Amino acid sequence: MWYLSKSLWAQLMLHSPIKTNTCGRKVKADLSNPYCRQAQPCVQVALLAPLSCAAPQGGQEVEVTFVGNLVDTDHGVQGKVYVLDQDTLVIDEFSFDNDGFGVYINVATKGRNKKQWAKNRIDVPFPSGTSGEPIEQFYDGNGQLLIDLKQVGVKANEVKWLSVWCTVFDLSFGHVKF
Repeated sequence: MWYLSKSLWAQLMLHSPIKTNTCGRKVKADLSNPYCRQAQPCVQVALLAPLSCAAPQGGQEVEVTFVGNLVDTDHGVQGKVYVLDQDTLVIDEFSFDNDGFGVYINVATKGRNKKQWAKNRIDVPFPSGTSGEPIEQFYDGNGQLLIDLKQVGVKANEVKWLSVWCTVFDLSFGHVKF
């Protein structure tokens, strides 16, 4: 079981730079990233440090569920997928070599195998609050993607599959089964 301090989550949602020592690690928001200047949750924030230990004494905790690692990857795609709440997924330690193009986050709520999931995939606009932009930057494995499922009317408990999907070649660059 993993936990995220409610006060830390509130700071993430407000985009304030976070400088705290959680279990001996520095945690901060990267406001130099253009996605972090929006009114939505910041793209590159350090969640893994607080996920790896209990919140400080007296703090309220929010339960976070580990889903799995992205598998069958291409173009350096890697990451650990978590359910933060029924409206939000987190891809932690996300990496992508930025050599692919037309790459989006997709989920599927129907199907029993990769072929059926791919047929029923739903584009989730990323970053949140946009009409959806392709992922066109290098990620070195130190950041996170916050996936806002409310935008497409899907709850986390309905998701069967998440993919980092290349629309140009109809190919998953990495996926996880829920």
